[in-house]
Formats: sequence, structure tokens, C-alpha cells
Amino acid sequence: MTVLGLPQWQVVLRWDDGVRSTVQYTGSLWIGPMSQGVHQLALACYAQRRVTDLGLPRQMSYLILRFTPVHIAVEDVTLPTSA
Repeated sequence: MTVLGLPQWQVVLRWDDGVRSTVQYTGSLWIGPMSQGVHQLALACYAQRRVTDLGLPRQMSYLILRFTPVHIAVEDVTLPTSA
């Protein structure tokens, strides 16, 4: 589920070893929050890679190749409630 009004993006990353990964980022593309949010997703993605490939270095650089908007069905949207 997602909160109405926050866009979702499919983000394609390319690691220095050539492997591509895809993460899903929810939020605006303002450079500060976006770069922090995508970086946290990339760190989590890389941690999962290291679990399956113990030969990977502790850290690896990556490039963000593209952002693609994710279109969601209306049924999947949760409206914010006010108290």
C-alpha cells in the first residue's frame, strides 16, 4: 500500500561490478530526501547481495541509471486519516 500523493518510482542501479539492481522508492524527487532514500535502499539491496555472495567487498559504489514512475491501481491506495 502507499499513501495517496506520494509518487512511487522504480530505480535501476548499476554496481561497479556491472550487476544491475532495481529498488522501489516512494517519495518526491527532491534531491536531498531522494538521494538519502535511494541510498538507504541501495545499502539494503547490497547487504542482500553480500548474503548470497560472500566474496563481495564490504562496500561498492553504484550509479543510478534511471527512475521510472510506478503506476498503482486505485484499490491499492490508502487514504490518510485525520484524527
